[in-house]
Amino acid sequence: MPGINVLIAPVLEIVPCAPKLMAEQYSAVILTSRHAAQATAEAFPKLTAYCVGDATAQAVRALGVTAVSVAGSADDLISHLAGKSLSRAIHLHGKHTRGDVARRLTASGIETHEAVVYDQRARTWTSEERDSVAQAQSLVVPLYSPRSAQILSKRLEIYTGPLTLVAMSQACIDAWSGPVPICSVVAQRPDGATMTQAVASQLT
Repeated sequence: MPGINVLIAPVLEIVPCAPKLMAEQYSAVILTSRHAAQATAEAFPKLTAYCVGDATAQAVRALGVTAVSVAGSADDLISHLAGKSLSRAIHLHGKHTRGDVARRLTASGIETHEAVVYDQRARTWTSEERDSVAQAQSLVVPLYSPRSAQILSKRLEIYTGPLTLVAMSQACIDAWSGPVPICSVVAQRPDGATMTQAVASQLT
């Protein structure tokens, strides 16, 4: 889009973990992030992965694993699984997670264990990234998780220009404590495509 400068300055980096996982103990895998796709393919290649969104399901399928997407939120995923006759499931997730998926599924009648298969570590900005952000005439900032919102709140204390927030969920907005934005938008659906549309809507 003419006149738009895209700044790429990630605040998180994904670092795989290596837990011991016993495939024969489970009848299904629960995924709430595409970052757990590789661990699923390595430990549970023959199980069906029930995924919170399309991007996660596509990442798993690309690795040869059968996947089902509910194309929604963690709540939608739990509701979808409530009627399934699964003997035991495992939720693979990052070190920082929300939604209490395993406990809620267990309470609904599906015994669900959980395992941390990656960490979302804070990434330090380079001096070039920091300067580019600080000198921007205006910013439209996508928030994909409450954790990234918390980190960006502190990073953007250096910024004094007009700021627009585009969030994956209301939880991301609630986690924001940085400069007061001129506008805050929550994507209609918690997925990458909808977030892209929401960001684009603020660039006109």
